[in-house]
Amino acid sequence: MIGEFGGTVAGLAVPYVDADNRDQLKRLERLTRSEIPVVVANGQPFEIANVLSKVGADYYIGGAGMTAFARRLGVTPISIARGSLYGFGGVREFARLLKAANGARSGVRRERPDIFYKAQWLAKSGNWHVKTEVK
Repeated sequence: MIGEFGGTVAGLAVPYVDADNRDQLKRLERLTRSEIPVVVANGQPFEIANVLSKVGADYYIGGAGMTAFARRLGVTPISIARGSLYGFGGVREFARLLKAANGARSGVRRERPDIFYKAQWLAKSGNWHVKTEVK
């Protein structure tokens, strides 16, 4: 759907990966034929900040919990927490959300985003701390 609106998916964050959805991530990778960063980020702002600082995203599309954080990073948030994005009605709803986000976009981008992570920390892989915990 993002492609239909003229966009490109620059990164993907999922709350968890288990045996039930691991194959879906592989399928998504094959469909996009690209190396988009995928991070496991269940409420972890570091992973989201890491991806957003590296890909130069114009929009953050996600649940309400991280949209305010994305705005602090200078990225226009689109919250999909309320409503359904399935079927034709979902496309219409997403178009409405995108239009509203574009209307509210003025003043969102900043020369220096309000980011409190150090460059050294952001240079790490987005999944760095997950890998460290698993070891």
